[in-house]
Amino acid sequence: MLKDSIILKDVKKVHLIGIKGRGVVSLANLLCHLGLEVTGSDTSETYLTDKLLSRLPVKVFEGFNQENITAATDLIVSSVVYYDYRNHLPLLNNPEVDHSLKNHLNIYAYPQFVGKLFQESRGIAISGTHGKTTTTALTGLIFERGGLDPTTICGGEIIEWEANSRVGKSNYFILEADEYRESFLNYEPEILVVGSLSYDHPDYFKSFDDYLSAYVKLVKQVKPGGIIFVLGDNPNSLKAVESFDKNKIITYGVSKGMDLTIPERQVNNGFQQFTVQYNGKYVGKFSFPLPGVGYLQNALVSIGIALEKGVNLKAIESSLKDYQGTKRRFELKRRTPYLVIDDYAGLPREIETTLKGVREFYPKSTIWAVFQPHTYSRTEALLEDLAKSLNYADRAVILNIYAPPREKEGKVHSLDLVKLLGKKGIYQKTNSEAVDYLRNEVKDNDVIITMGIGEVWPVADALSL
Repeated sequence: MLKDSIILKDVKKVHLIGIKGRGVVSLANLLCHLGLEVTGSDTSETYLTDKLLSRLPVKVFEGFNQENITAATDLIVSSVVYYDYRNHLPLLNNPEVDHSLKNHLNIYAYPQFVGKLFQESRGIAISGTHGKTTTTALTGLIFERGGLDPTTICGGEIIEWEANSRVGKSNYFILEADEYRESFLNYEPEILVVGSLSYDHPDYFKSFDDYLSAYVKLVKQVKPGGIIFVLGDNPNSLKAVESFDKNKIITYGVSKGMDLTIPERQVNNGFQQFTVQYNGKYVGKFSFPLPGVGYLQNALVSIGIALEKGVNLKAIESSLKDYQGTKRRFELKRRTPYLVIDDYAGLPREIETTLKGVREFYPKSTIWAVFQPHTYSRTEALLEDLAKSLNYADRAVILNIYAPPREKEGKVHSLDLVKLLGKKGIYQKTNSEAVDYLRNEVKDNDVIITMGIGEVWPVADALSL
């Protein structure tokens, strides 16, 4: 259990640098529930995680200043955005990290610290370019309902918990394992999921081979006797596990020949209804309220993990059927007179899979995709594939590129994407301009889906009022 963790021994006060980050805010929630005093710092920008922080007894400082770290602070944890923990250097000239290093304070990067907690647990790591958050959330909820009481850290707010993490009393730890800056190499799981893989984070990984090599390293860190669930539908995912013991690999997916697969599937009244077969044996029939093959693959591997750990079949079935989702993962915000959905999809495969799922659920509706590209490097590297994926919508409203603190300028513009989309593409400079435009253009029964990793969600919120 986390409260008995060695790394937390004698720790009473923790300071979190970059506390608005999705991972760091989940850690803040965990530490608060363990009874520790927590402070944090970040920029003044508005983030989706602000709502999560407002529910916690955390003092948040606006801006970074070494004075935010007091003599009473026992432990400091920083986002990898601000701390190069391999070379022990501050990033983006962060004064708090710089102060901590110069004064030899007790500082960790987020994945380092979480890795210490994870190593003391029965760790289940969910990795992959796509689908990590939904798979982590669903697995955590199934384990909870099945009586296994796990600790869970997820990249999105799980609506049922009103948080993106929870502290459990068992030794199970279900973790969304992020590949950015090879953060997931801090984890040695008992069970590893290698979900759908495609090239991402070009600001760090200079080629897809570099990206894939990180996953190959992760695979080698699975504990002796551990198993890997790998998405057999994705050739890249299969390449990542080639060096692992084939007897301990479980393939899953909708293709033929998978160990864990779906023989039958149909869409009915807002649910995907499907049967599951595991190692040639019929498991059961399930209903899941999110559309598309991608979400179906997420549900399938969550079922597989639960079966491996002996979770009651009824608990699995009810968890899937009752799943309320996570914030920004196909979150239905408004039903009438038009639908508004908010989704985190920001990469070509995610966008394509999600839009195909929307079309399947709402075949007679005009589908509007409102997309905000995320980072200049990612947009430049994936520009043509982004355009191809957005073509699955009837109209595509494109916002300005979102630039996080680590990357404020680049060689590409949103208008380059609009040009590739032709008549389907509409450029809107700001969220407010996009809202005004859509209110004038959208008709009854149309579907608006806001998509992107950055700050497009306020458009969905405004259109839901």
